[in-house]
Amino acid sequence: MKATSVRPMMDKYKAIFDKAKTDNLLEINPWSALFNLRCDPCEKKAEDGDIDNNFVASPIFEDLLYKIALCQRAVKSKILIVGSHGIGKTFLLKSLKFVTDQTSSLTGKYIHSIDFFSNYYDSRYKNLDNINENNQENDFKSENVENLSDKLDQLDYLLVDDCNGEQIDKIILACKHVICFIFGMNPVTFTFQKPQECTSFEYKILDRYPIEITNLKSIVNDRFLQYSENQNSPLRIETLMSDSLFSKLYDLSFGNPSLILKIICNILRDQISEKQAKEITAQMLEFQAEMMGLITCKQYENEKVPISEKKYKILQMLYKAPSGLTPAYITEEMKVTPNNTSLHLKFLLEKRLVKYTSSGKNRIYSLTPGGEYLTERDLINKAT
Repeated sequence: MKATSVRPMMDKYKAIFDKAKTDNLLEINPWSALFNLRCDPCEKKAEDGDIDNNFVASPIFEDLLYKIALCQRAVKSKILIVGSHGIGKTFLLKSLKFVTDQTSSLTGKYIHSIDFFSNYYDSRYKNLDNINENNQENDFKSENVENLSDKLDQLDYLLVDDCNGEQIDKIILACKHVICFIFGMNPVTFTFQKPQECTSFEYKILDRYPIEITNLKSIVNDRFLQYSENQNSPLRIETLMSDSLFSKLYDLSFGNPSLILKIICNILRDQISEKQAKEITAQMLEFQAEMMGLITCKQYENEKVPISEKKYKILQMLYKAPSGLTPAYITEEMKVTPNNTSLHLKFLLEKRLVKYTSSGKNRIYSLTPGGEYLTERDLINKAT
């Protein structure tokens, strides 16, 4: 892949900031301000299919950058970037931060929502090893909202990742003087209602930028280069399946590029060779999704199927031990009988949430991709 010079790219982004300094504010997208539309409905323009940084279409990236640049003139913005898991929201937020740092004097922060809410942070991550060293994306630690708001209140802009509607309300109220908010969130969490005490925030003028499946295709095609033996003729998702099949794959894999690749690579390895890879069927997709535990994962998300606390604890233990655990170790940690552990593992095996490999007389258990995803996203409705 051809290397690109960074300087011309930064010059282009700096021009966006300079343009925001001088544009007539009365002419800045009145369709958004008046009717919550992102473009002039009377002017038909072809969609720009160029992908910037292999994730997000260039017009979206540049428009968001322009909104941040308007902070120079105290123009307030509240923006949602909406898209499914793994589609590039976090990458987009971090790219906005990087480019803004390089091309302007504005002060802003990228921050994960868990850093605002210590209760959520502590309950979910207190047992994970080295969470502070490995999972903090910035210089903020687990603190309460009040302490953080003192640090963040004077920022020009704030990029908040992985939040939900209730958290959006609290963050905006806690940081009243931040001019531009950009939130990344999944559609499933977009269920909030306007609180009575929140008088400064009108949802009806909130800009929304959905990141669609077409962009995910570009991500998958880009990563397919890594799996193609012949760089001159790389595999492409369009040669393997139709749009309707890709939508099915998208649904089975929660829109996660890494899970999409695992399903397809398993099909290529187990069922058809790369040279014969002209068409993938729905049956192939469903079989691989079931073998990876994603069918169970999808069922638990949609139907909130309950799972016992002990089984869930085993999933958590295996999630924190990627190399796997023996039944004896699980039994000791759980403080149950070996027979009890066997019954729990048998259930999880049947649901394809765990798998095992043999090592001498021992079995080493680990999570399937579905079990890992289910535990990581905390989609399980835990029963006592």
